[in-house]
Amino acid sequence: MRTMLVFLASLFWCFELQSAESIGASLIGSAASLQKQNKQADNEKLTRIVDDPMLERFKKSAFLVHLPEFEGLKIDARLDEKWRWCRPWVEKFLVDTAYLHFTAFNAPLQINSAVRTIKRQAEISVSNQNASKESVHPTGSVIDIAKLNLTRNQIAWMRQYLLLLEKLGYIEATEEHWQHVFHVMVFKHYP
Repeated sequence: MRTMLVFLASLFWCFELQSAESIGASLIGSAASLQKQNKQADNEKLTRIVDDPMLERFKKSAFLVHLPEFEGLKIDARLDEKWRWCRPWVEKFLVDTAYLHFTAFNAPLQINSAVRTIKRQAEISVSNQNASKESVHPTGSVIDIAKLNLTRNQIAWMRQYLLLLEKLGYIEATEEHWQHVFHVMVFKHYP
């Protein structure tokens, strides 16, 4: 793990940083981004979790792992324990990202959302305009990182970091403004 963190940190700091405007524009959500996420989920043969019994089977079989929580990463207290799960490669992404962010800012990242069932996604989409019924949250490969508790510098850092990983083909990210989160789908081949 340490080798990967050193690699990511080196790559990130060597990356030719772009202006916040150009980076932010590339993280704008779109139908194309949602389509890309669904295509990636299909290519990776990720099952969409339909209901609570299926969710429990995925947890017991270790297709889903519990969201990590440590000094550099916290989970929104409003997120029910039932939904604090993700795919193993998402956990690795979270640990790497939170570690790098905490090292740079001495402040934790917060996770607002992770796995959802198709049923839960449909319920949320009624009241949340960002919660599309076509979301890949039901695959367990998506997390939402809160922006409200981040400074302008932290948000700029996160935009640049996510853009770099997107350009490397490890994630598909969207900066949502209605919910004030970074919506991130982590691809199965995340190193």
